[in-house]
Amino acid sequence: MRLTQTIPLSLSILWRFAFTFPVLLIGLFLYGALGGLIGALIGFIFPGTAVITAFLVSASSGVIPVMVGARFGFQSKLIRPSVGYRKLVVPAVVYGVTEAVAIGLVLAPVVGLAIVQAAPDLVELTKVPAEEWLASVGTSVTIPGLAVVCAIFVIASAARASLLVPLAAASLGRDPDGLPYTPFRNFGVEFLPLFALVALSYLVMTVLYVLTFLCVSMIVGLGTLEAGVQEIAEMIEGSAPVRPVWSIIVLSLSFVVVALWGLSLQCAGGVLGYLRLQSDRTFSHSQTQDMPAPEPRASNTGPRTSAEELRALRKSRQQRD
Repeated sequence: MRLTQTIPLSLSILWRFAFTFPVLLIGLFLYGALGGLIGALIGFIFPGTAVITAFLVSASSGVIPVMVGARFGFQSKLIRPSVGYRKLVVPAVVYGVTEAVAIGLVLAPVVGLAIVQAAPDLVELTKVPAEEWLASVGTSVTIPGLAVVCAIFVIASAARASLLVPLAAASLGRDPDGLPYTPFRNFGVEFLPLFALVALSYLVMTVLYVLTFLCVSMIVGLGTLEAGVQEIAEMIEGSAPVRPVWSIIVLSLSFVVVALWGLSLQCAGGVLGYLRLQSDRTFSHSQTQDMPAPEPRASNTGPRTSAEELRALRKSRQQRD
């Protein structure tokens, strides 16, 4: 999977995301509110199920934008989906829960080991004065914390890469061979290039976040940003009138664009992986159709000569002789 194909497609997805982002944001908010309301109602009947409902809603909310972005990618390729947006909810729940559970199961031992490694140092640090504890706590958890961060990065990238092609198929409503969408079909296809793409998208997002903050702080001034954050806090407390803080708005919108482009890269990878499977299967199918049909073997199906006819033929030859 080449970046020369992925980046142009991701930019095509990005501008569609940019135009529809308010609608997508409102839709996700309503989806979360409806899920919370349903979870609360079910929780009255079956206590404890509200937590499960909240988990399902939050897990699927992280996958729905990927499916929407995949539809945008197919739209840029002039490929029309077979299903509407309402049909994306069930696959989003299934894949979102799968991704969350997979990350949690694999990550739990890593986090547990990190806590075990850091716990003795943290216990010892609690016996010293607060100033020394605060100064030393960062260095004591650096290595375990770094291990956890790296594990999260690798596991999250692997889980997302394994699901990108099935998510693209679910967003379109059909598999690459033209059959109706089948859950988890083509799971893990194009894993290595998609894993590299997802990991690259996360790294690019991190770098762009830092560069964006530096650029905005240089343009508007770091003091202006700090004053804007303070003013927003006062608005929340009610001690300041509500008004737009443009420095924070510009910074927030810049962060949104960076996040949407990173997401668009992942969506583009899923779409290209899907299209590659589609082209491979179309090529193999056309090869099968173009193969020359085997020539029929010559068979001795002509009329057979009976024994009486053979005797008569011999007698006629003998008479001629």
